[in-house]
Amino acid sequence: MPLDKQRRIAISHILGNGDIIPRKWLMDQQVLKLGRHGIDNMVKSSELYPISKGVYAKSGTTLTWKTIICSLQKYFELDVVAGGITALELLGYGHYANLNRTVRVHLFSSQKLPKWVHEAIQEVEFIEHSNKELLGRGEKARADFSLAQFCVPYKWRDNGSPLLISGPERALLEVISGVPEYTSVEHAHQLMQGLTTLSPDKIQALLENCHSIKMRRLFFWLADHFSYAWIKKINRSGIDLGSGNRVIVKGGKFNKTYNITVPEKL
Repeated sequence: MPLDKQRRIAISHILGNGDIIPRKWLMDQQVLKLGRHGIDNMVKSSELYPISKGVYAKSGTTLTWKTIICSLQKYFELDVVAGGITALELLGYGHYANLNRTVRVHLFSSQKLPKWVHEAIQEVEFIEHSNKELLGRGEKARADFSLAQFCVPYKWRDNGSPLLISGPERALLEVISGVPEYTSVEHAHQLMQGLTTLSPDKIQALLENCHSIKMRRLFFWLADHFSYAWIKKINRSGIDLGSGNRVIVKGGKFNKTYNITVPEKL
């Protein structure tokens, strides 16, 4: 059955922000009364553009990495946020020259993302991180603890949903948990220099419930270089730093306080 004008306008309005929509979501919207045949007809008439099998955008849409993440959060209902260095840059804490033409976007998620995400925009490299990098693989967090508590909405367009990103406290620890695989100790230190007003309560909760020993030790080693008020308010006594040695930088200097090998100089 051909789509009537009213339904076409409704669909066009939904897709007007450049969002990416899965077929299942379109078919579940009772107001649209849209089935597989209707969607196929919209593809044939170039009203919809297939990003991947069962995934669509409005024809003529210019995809952005922010659009992709917003769509994953809203329409695919995936637990994914822009985090780490990406979140800190969006929040104004870290602007560094990118010598490559490819934009690197750090995504933190509790599940693996669809393959099409990595293929949608040639100039963007999505770097997937598991939340386990921060949470650790040993002890479990408190039942009332969730990483979602440490996210903030980022408004980047006049219409449509905001982008959910890691708040500065969570983002900092995500950066540190990715040293040295994704960033250097020096870069993490540089970013921390600008984080003068973090919430000690949020940092405390994250440190207590995120059980990455390497992240905890490196965080405290970096924190010792600063005299910010929020750092002084952290209660270190209840935070387990584990046992054994950790090599953060090969060929570096061994720090006896935290049993980690770090750069000799920053």
